[in-house]
Amino acid sequence: MKKAKIVGTIIGVILFVAAIAGVTYAWFTWQSGNINISGSTGCFTIDYGIGQEIGAGSSESLKLGTSYTDGLYAEVTLGLNNRCTGISGKGSLYLNTNTAGTDTDILTGALKYTALRILDQESTIIAEGVLTSTDRITLATNIDLSSTATNYTYRVYVWIDGEIADNTYADATYSGYISAEAIQNAE
Repeated sequence: MKKAKIVGTIIGVILFVAAIAGVTYAWFTWQSGNINISGSTGCFTIDYGIGQEIGAGSSESLKLGTSYTDGLYAEVTLGLNNRCTGISGKGSLYLNTNTAGTDTDILTGALKYTALRILDQESTIIAEGVLTSTDRITLATNIDLSSTATNYTYRVYVWIDGEIADNTYADATYSGYISAEAIQNAE
């Protein structure tokens, strides 16, 4: 009788452990469909060569001008690290205006931005417009980041159009920065 209780207890414990293991496995299997994996890789390079800040965060201030070259700028180089092979991705470039440090009175039409893509001495305007809010502005998307793509430098200017600016722009401040991101393509 004692032997039967011990055998029954051992079988009961084994069945209990098996049931717990089965339920745990089923739960993990079900949960694995809900996982969203994110992270970073050392293969994409985002290099803010001279810094990200434009305006109040930099040592210069905005002045009235006649073209974007009269403004302040920041730049970034996007590319793929040459040590990485068999990987590709897409990059995006943004202009962010800080609510602190920017006089909102100047967001009325004469404060402009111009974004360039630069390789060697060649530059191409890829985006331009007027800053009328402190919302983040998408300047470029789907920038090719692969071993066959060229690593371009992107320069973003913020400038005051002196031909349409009025007295509200005198001694006004702007504070912003550029940002970029790279996302690996699904293979």
